[in-house]
Amino acid sequence: MDALPEGDNWLAMSSRTLARLHAAYLIAEDPQRRLDVHKAATLMHQVSLVQHILTDPNLKKVLIGDEVGLGKTIEAGLLIRRLLDQNAAIRVLYLAPARLVSNVVNELRDKLDLDARKWSAGNSGDARLEADRLVVASINKAVFGDNPKMVVNSGPWDVIFVDECHHLSDWGISGGKPNQSFRLVQQLVNCQPADGRLFLMSGTPHQGSEARFKNLLRLLADDGQTLESVAGKVIYRTKDRVRDWRGQPLFPSRQINPPIVVSLGGAYEKWYEGICQLYDAPTNGSSSRNRATGWAKGQALQWAASSVQAGLGFLVRLSLRRLGWDITHKTLHDAIGALRPYRGGPADESIPSLYARLLKQIGLQKESDDTVSDLEELDDEVWTPDPVQLSELLREGIALLQTEAADAKWEALCKVIEAAGDEKIVFFAQPVETVGVVATFLKKRFGVDPAIIIGNQSDDERLSQVRQFQSPEGPRFLVSSRAGGEGLNMQRARRLVHLDVPWNPMDLEQRVGRVHRFGSRKTIIVDTTVVAGSREVDMYRIAREKLALISSQLDPEQFEILFSRVMSLVPPKELEGVIGGAPPGPLGLQESNAIGKLVTEGFKTWNSFDDTYRHEAEKIRAIDPGAASWSDLATFLTRYGDASSTDDVGLPTFEFRDDEIVAVEEKLPALEFGSKIYACGDTGGLPIDSLNGRSVYSLGLNLPEVTEILRSRFIPDKLVGCALLRLDSDIQSALNVESIIGLLFFIRQTIHYELGNSREVALSLVGVALSSSGDVTELTSDRQAEVVRSITKAQRSKEPASPEIRMKMKAVENEMIPKLRMPSDEEISRGIRHAVWPIAAIAFV
Repeated sequence: MDALPEGDNWLAMSSRTLARLHAAYLIAEDPQRRLDVHKAATLMHQVSLVQHILTDPNLKKVLIGDEVGLGKTIEAGLLIRRLLDQNAAIRVLYLAPARLVSNVVNELRDKLDLDARKWSAGNSGDARLEADRLVVASINKAVFGDNPKMVVNSGPWDVIFVDECHHLSDWGISGGKPNQSFRLVQQLVNCQPADGRLFLMSGTPHQGSEARFKNLLRLLADDGQTLESVAGKVIYRTKDRVRDWRGQPLFPSRQINPPIVVSLGGAYEKWYEGICQLYDAPTNGSSSRNRATGWAKGQALQWAASSVQAGLGFLVRLSLRRLGWDITHKTLHDAIGALRPYRGGPADESIPSLYARLLKQIGLQKESDDTVSDLEELDDEVWTPDPVQLSELLREGIALLQTEAADAKWEALCKVIEAAGDEKIVFFAQPVETVGVVATFLKKRFGVDPAIIIGNQSDDERLSQVRQFQSPEGPRFLVSSRAGGEGLNMQRARRLVHLDVPWNPMDLEQRVGRVHRFGSRKTIIVDTTVVAGSREVDMYRIAREKLALISSQLDPEQFEILFSRVMSLVPPKELEGVIGGAPPGPLGLQESNAIGKLVTEGFKTWNSFDDTYRHEAEKIRAIDPGAASWSDLATFLTRYGDASSTDDVGLPTFEFRDDEIVAVEEKLPALEFGSKIYACGDTGGLPIDSLNGRSVYSLGLNLPEVTEILRSRFIPDKLVGCALLRLDSDIQSALNVESIIGLLFFIRQTIHYELGNSREVALSLVGVALSSSGDVTELTSDRQAEVVRSITKAQRSKEPASPEIRMKMKAVENEMIPKLRMPSDEEISRGIRHAVWPIAAIAFV
């Protein structure tokens, strides 16, 4: 162009072109949206996962197997946010266990501004399944009664998430034995449109059963059966492998202390062995010797090992379930009275009232829809305990409550509590009776009420207890039953105490995952109390010794992490069968060998699992984060948004020092923009210190006021296209091209077409340098970033470029556009196409 519109000039034209290039660079060179502002922490492993999934057309169905504590709910929310940005008309169903629904809804609403509706039991839900576009639903309610048909008919759902998907079970070798949850998800997936998406999420997806795991993977298969294409659809990452944006670790290590073995005395050991014998005895003298299953016995022994109160409560419920006793039975009457205060009831509760509550709880367990229960699992075996033996065990349990055995474990805990100083501590037990007695003990000994998590609380009550504990001024202790083992964040504490040992090792890992997560500040310290003479002492000693032997060639410092992963792959039912089926007393050589075999198989499974799926995590880590930086954004707003720099602001962050994460004060540059002060850097969703008494906000490309400036510079009111610049040493150094005469920049939009729909999967800035000899050099990402930063501050020229240069640049532009638009054969087969626009021409004069 030789002439400009009246009133325009080449200096102004150059300024508009450079501004457009700068805006395009910020938008196109931030593919992972690092420069957006989020209420949730923008962790690299989370946003990289989203980028990886949404740019690969083969990842319509994915299992996100990130380790417990890596933030799968936020990952899900980021995926939902991006998918809704692409198509606001899609419908998203997020299925979660009942106890997690409120937490998921709150995270999506509060941290990601998503209008998530809740569908759960009771009156707290606000969703309309047939109409709402983003519903978080209780899978417990969804499979109850006639609800499965209603849920399926409410579809089709374009996007389905299944949280804690390890609860979906199909034990058939090649499928065919699904539980209700598995069957429901299968039906929902079958009803999805051809381009529908499925996201399965679990920190422990394998669980030691190869058949169950493969059947879970079949949900990801294109045909619902074959597994050849599934490996790349499983994303498995661990805490020790993820990093922050600066390449620093995000999580501290673990210190697992040796178990504290507490003797409860001879009377207790006799009672414990008596419970074991109760389940081993023949039924009614039958020659068939119809005994209870090993895992059923295991449950009784675990409750008895947790606390005398829990063991007695188990036996009381057993007499109600199996023998049909009522309060006219004197021994049961006395045992019910001895349980008081029971599960939040008053110490002087009448026995008929408590009896009625017990019956109701047993009924809820049998007919549960959305109840978060702390009751033991019910078995289907036709088995009846000997009434004489059971009566004697009830009497022995009542007597034990009056002895030191009732509080001996908690007295031993005091040494752990004293060693912790003023630090907060999380205590975990399986039975709610143990939670109650420990909470009472802590209040009596230390004078403060602990926070409590138990199964019969409402969602609001449970979350309120966690929020109080997470508050710096909140209670020092939190005591939880197994109802708090999944989905809750308790990382204000770094100390955790197992008050008992579940025989399902996955439960141990889920517990530790409540404190070992993003925001943990120091090495996680885990203590365990076990009762002398119980199976737990031998079980974990044998397991640790065996794993230490077979993994001796690995890094000893990684043993604790390895132990938790390997044990999470040991089949729980088989482990319970070995331990529960053993005779009274210490575990013998036969049981020791059987446990050793399970650990060996678990180690092999972990090795295989790790080898098969780790490469997908490495691909995610290698994703290009883009070249745009916070300083590029600051420069842009200073030039074009009347922003001005001000004093740095403080951000509380963390770094490793001597194997611990310690709090440090990081300084971030700040901008005064509009009437507010903004921190110009990655705050990770963390609170920012005020500056001179004024609030400080997080800056981001997605702020409306920033978006408006980007739009006005990218699409200005006046003509734009060419900038005339003086070639200086900075530009020459950044380009490293001989006899440079100009630069051309293009926006390349990558689009995926499928079933009549299209969506953007990538946006990139492509720059090429032209030499006087006619050579054309495409700029690498790093060099392009240097060039953009150099030319946006270069001296402009008043004179137009020579006709010869203009002709060469026009010819190259005409050649580059079809070249950049041309998809490869592979891209054509995948429905990938490219749209290309020339953004800026830079001529050096």
